[in-house]
Amino acid sequence: MSQLPLILVVEDNQRNARLVTTILQANGYQVTVAGDGQSATAALRDTLPQLILMDLQLPDVDGLTLTRQFKSVPETAHIPIIALTAHVLEEHQTQAIEAGCCGFVSKPISYKAFLQTVADAIAIECGDVCGTVS
Repeated sequence: MSQLPLILVVEDNQRNARLVTTILQANGYQVTVAGDGQSATAALRDTLPQLILMDLQLPDVDGLTLTRQFKSVPETAHIPIIALTAHVLEEHQTQAIEAGCCGFVSKPISYKAFLQTVADAIAIECGDVCGTVS
């Protein structure tokens, strides 16, 4: 029996974290939630996920800075990161991609598009198939 893919959700809003966790678990994923950058960094010391969903507004460090940090370390550089945020302007999407995110999902999420983006990112080591979902 194969292990379910693990996703780290970095989200400080508990309601959003519960919603994303519920959707992901109902679709066959394991989920770990971190409410801030420090918790996310600690979680990565324990287990490496197949994907990180990154809120861009966190209480201790912004998600773009955290993404850059994770992408600069060999142990975590290979993990696809998808921005999961209420910021919907094109400049926010560009900033997320430049920071190292392979995709961008705006809140509120579109259920089917969200799950497809997650599946694509996990399946292909975050190549060109990863993209933007509004």
